[in-house]
Amino acid sequence: MSNSSQNPTLNPSKDPLGRAYQGPPCGSNDDCGKGEGCGHPGDDHLPKICCPHGTYKKVPLVGPSYCRTLPRGYFCANGKGCENGTCGHPEGSASTQTICCYSGKVNKGLRDYCGAQAPGVPCHKDHDCATNNCVQGKCSATKKLTFGAKLEQVILYGLIALIGVIIFIIILRFA
Repeated sequence: MSNSSQNPTLNPSKDPLGRAYQGPPCGSNDDCGKGEGCGHPGDDHLPKICCPHGTYKKVPLVGPSYCRTLPRGYFCANGKGCENGTCGHPEGSASTQTICCYSGKVNKGLRDYCGAQAPGVPCHKDHDCATNNCVQGKCSATKKLTFGAKLEQVILYGLIALIGVIIFIIILRFA
């Protein structure tokens, strides 16, 4: 069973931004290179792949084999399968396969979404994006200030204006 048959919108060799990821499919360890093993990336409901070197783990006796400590961008089923401990939906959509998040951040909720996403990646809310700016369903490259940052700017500009007024009054008084 291939990933593309589980989710027709998912290309199992590309991430949401078109970057290549995911090991080649396999049926046994013989299908993989030296030092690699054939295992499920995170959970046994995902098709087996050749696990990257050093990530293969066989459950003792009759258990399935898994890829553990997977690099960013690989399919996963839980954070334990990822080297950075973060597994989430990459496109802000629960219909996409979960991956080890590139950012190393997950927005927890009913569904786990990769947080701090790069510009151009689909999103639901501002906090899904590294720029804190989700515009029309995509992370924007333009950084959006949080309320706290906006308040700091207002206070800063207010102080600058007040200092300017004080200097102006002092100049008028001594002129």
